[in-house]
Amino acid sequence: QTQIRPVVASDVDKMFEAIENACTVVYVVELAINIFAHWFWAFVLLGWNWFDMLVIASSIYSMAGNGGRATNVLRLLRAFRVMRLFT
Repeated sequence: QTQIRPVVASDVDKMFEAIENACTVVYVVELAINIFAHWFWAFVLLGWNWFDMLVIASSIYSMAGNGGRATNVLRLLRAFRVMRLFT
């Protein structure tokens, strides 16, 4: 099967973009709370936190509109974030 991609600048495309932006904001807030809750150094020592920072940085990079096709590959990292639930 192929991935369904909405027409650029359509209502569906705008809705997906709004959802993506909202999720990115939620994850940035979660990351900030996590950093302050673990007093930064304890936060930095955990590998999953580095992975979270990479995923969130790629989301922010994508939101900024930079990179074009390169951001599609970085978006795949967000799917791997779910792995944290099972480990």
